[in-house]
Formats: sequence, structure tokens, C-alpha cells
Amino acid sequence: MTENYPYVSTNYLSSQYRPQELTVCEETVARTTPTVMRDEAEILVILEGAVTLALNGHDYPLAAGQVVQLLPYHVRRLVVTGAPVRLYRIRFSLGLLLLGTTQEASYLAALQDIGRFVPIIALKPRQQVFLAQFCAEVAYEQVQRQETGSLNLALISYVMALYESQAKSLALADCETAPYRYLKYLQLHHQAELTLPSVAAAFGVPAASVEAALKQATGYGFGDLLDQVRIRNAVGLLQFQGLSLRQIAAVCGYTSVGQFGRRFARLRGCTPAGFRRTLAAEHQVIGQSAGWTSACYVFAHCCEPLTLPGVAAVLHCSEDALARDLTALFGLSFKPLVTFFRCQIGRLLLQATDWPVATIARRVGYDSGQTFARNFRKLWGQTPKQAQLAAHRGA
Repeated sequence: MTENYPYVSTNYLSSQYRPQELTVCEETVARTTPTVMRDEAEILVILEGAVTLALNGHDYPLAAGQVVQLLPYHVRRLVVTGAPVRLYRIRFSLGLLLLGTTQEASYLAALQDIGRFVPIIALKPRQQVFLAQFCAEVAYEQVQRQETGSLNLALISYVMALYESQAKSLALADCETAPYRYLKYLQLHHQAELTLPSVAAAFGVPAASVEAALKQATGYGFGDLLDQVRIRNAVGLLQFQGLSLRQIAAVCGYTSVGQFGRRFARLRGCTPAGFRRTLAAEHQVIGQSAGWTSACYVFAHCCEPLTLPGVAAVLHCSEDALARDLTALFGLSFKPLVTFFRCQIGRLLLQATDWPVATIARRVGYDSGQTFARNFRKLWGQTPKQAQLAAHRGA
């Protein structure tokens, strides 16, 4: 198998892929970047300047205020012909997109939806400010705490909400060239019993033409690319404890658990069960206990009046079990965890708005600004007002 050709940085077969992984960094791109095709999905948030995105054989101009989402089958590079461009680059696993799609029908629908467009949207000024602050916050927390799972999901959820509220500006199907149509076909139909002849027949071309086009565009042949797509998506699904290996094998297009296991081991160097154990040890498995459900509920409702007995009653568990599960996941008991979530949200609002501290305190669930300020200072070492002034001076 051709190693890293013609790509650099993250290999399409990267062994470092984790289903809830996300990195966000601010970059200044001064020269044309190498061509890449990545395991991860990627979002580019253009902050300043203009750049051309060379994507699947076509060029698309991007300017400040625009956001573009890129998927694993996109072969791309940034072409800089003038002044440097400043942007946020958010790379994240497909696992973050699969958090709500554990059923096969939903999973297939999600793949078909994200594959329909190259989603390029233009943000309103207030959205630009908020998204830039949100990216900065996640980047800061990744340096400070290393583990930012809740913020990762929140950031992707916010960006996806932006896409849902706006029309996508570019339909990919209208402008693809042959090799990229084949790559997208593998992405969207990898659950079927695909063969090189069947894909060629779907496009009405000789099988040799499909193989040659894929090889030229990616450096890999048909069989290797199909396994890459299937195993990458299997890795995302392995985070769901409720899905058996047999179910995942079937959803990803393998005819037996044995075949799935052999292909997985060839690309990942371990069995699917072994990989799932690694995820569990790193707290990357969803649904292995009530703790994850409990944490999601607390995070979603942290700005409301919450009590340990009340949440336990809603989730039909004992107070002791709820407290134990939350402590195991976050190292914080119930009340400190609610405080932490509230202050995290409050910090984002302080950075992104000029609202009075008292207003933000009420938005995040506090009856008084003094209580919010006391908790905020204990966590961040400064008052809410100091944090807001510092953020606005740096804007």
C-alpha cells in the first residue's frame, strides 16, 4: 500500500484517530498548502483575508466571515496568491457527528445529508464574533485542561446549528470530476456489498477507469479505499456500547464479524473489541453506564434550578448512584459540576457579548450576580467583569 502518497500530515489511515477527538487552532496561512485528504472532518473559519480552496478538482474563493465544512473524501488544499489569510481550523472526528445517530437508518441518513453539499456559509457579524470567541475558548481550554469533551461537542453542535439555519451555497454534485464522484460514492454507499465492477457499472465506465482514477487521485486502490471508509466509520460507531460488533459490521458493509475483525486488525493493529476496551479506558465509550446520560442531562439543564434529588428522580436512579457516576466521569460531585458548567457558559457569554454581569448571571441560572461572581472567581481567578474587559480589549 502506498504510504502517505501524495498527502502529508495526517494520513488517511491515521492510527491516532479517536471518535470524540477535536482540535482547534488559529493559523495564518501565508503560502499554498500541500494537498491532503484526512481521517477527520474539518471546518475552516475564515477570520481575515481571502484564499482559494482547491477542492476535488475545483476552485472555490473564500473570504472573511465564511465557514466551510470538509469531509474525509474531500481532497483539498488552500491556494494563497496574495496577502496571508487568518483562520481557525477545527478538526474533529466523525464520532462527534455520530453521537445522535446510533440507529442504522439515522446513521445512513446522516451520511447522505452531510455528503450532499460542500457547505459554505457566510456568517453575520455577531455570529462571526461569537464563533471566533468560542473557538478561542476551546483552544485555551485544550491547553489548560487537555480534556474538553463537553466543549468539543458544544462547539460542533453550534456550528452545525449555523449550517441548519442557512442555505448551503454550493451543491457538490453539480461540479465534481470523476475520481471525486467515486470517492463520495464509496463514502455514501460503503454499507452495500460494493465491488469494483458494481461501482463502475453505476457510473457506466470500465472498472479499470475507476481503479486508475482512484489511484491517481489518492494513491490507493479501490479495495484499500473501501476498507478505509468502512473502518473509519466503524471506529466512530465503536464508541456506542449499545451497538454489538455484529451490528457495527453489518452497518459498515461487512458480511460477517470475522471479516470485519480481520480488516479492522489489518488497518488498526488491534481487534474491534480491543479498540473498544481502549476507548472505555479513556472514557470515550457512550452508554457504558448511566453516568454519561446523567452528565448530558446536567449539562443540558445546568442553567435551570437543579437539585441532586430532582435530577435523580428524572433519571430514575438513586442519588448515590448519580453522584458516584458524575464523580467518576468528571472528578466533581453534583453541585460543583453544575457550578462548573454554569461558569463555562457564563465565560463564553462574557467574551462574546457586552451584557451586564447580572444579566449573564441570570442566564446561567444564578439568582444573584454576587453568587455568580464568587463562583466564577474561584474557578478562573478573576471576576466576571475583569474577564469581560480583558476579552473585549483583545477583540
